Amino acid sequence: MATLEVLFQPVDGSPIAKVFKHKPLGLFYKIEAPIIVSLVMGEAENIGVQAGWRVVRVGDTNLVGLPFEESCRALWDGAKDLPESVISCEYPPDTASIANMNLWWTPPAPCQAVCILHSFGYSAFGPNEWKDVKQPHISLQLARKHAVAACDGDGPHTWYDIHGRLSSDSCTQDWLWIVPRRQIHLKKLLHDPVRLELGEAYGQHFKSELFMVSRQAPTAPMVGTWLAKLARV
Repeated sequence: MATLEVLFQPVDGSPIAKVFKHKPLGLFYKIEAPIIVSLVMGEAENIGVQAGWRVVRVGDTNLVGLPFEESCRALWDGAKDLPESVISCEYPPDTASIANMNLWWTPPAPCQAVCILHSFGYSAFGPNEWKDVKQPHISLQLARKHAVAACDGDGPHTWYDIHGRLSSDSCTQDWLWIVPRRQIHLKKLLHDPVRLELGEAYGQHFKSELFMVSRQAPTAPMVGTWLAKLARV
């Protein structure tokens, strides 16, 4: 199996080599040289990479003195042969997770928008204004729909496996994830916040996707269509 060794220089101490076995690498950084890790997730977090470390070598390529574009390309080229991993939640979620899912999540404050967007590769001046640069591409689709017996004796629940991908042709990592969600989760965690944020414009973007306000469980094509439209809004 292919691997990629990356040499990091911590703020203090000697250089540290880490071996990556999967992509995305899980490294986030500013668009500047030298590349200094600002956030770690997934593979990078699992193998112990820390924010603040500087990337000094990727495989046999020494990044010292290289411009950002060449340094970033070295990371991308080094990771291209690694097997791809998917962030996936255990299925179905445990009872506590289901009960708390609608309680712990709250929308971020507008002042947090730029930092949150930047951590996933987007560039914005504020919560309502994008920078005039190419932005990452996100896709959402329904992987499957099926019923699972409920733990509370309330009969089987319909679950949707949502498959997402965040990708960019520029300088960020690709992310893939699969999460199981019930209709109530899709409504309260996706539909309702989106409808509130868009206001009257919601009807312009989602002219026929009204299943979330229905009491009957939507069909799989309905969910898939709504998710695809959401990714394009």
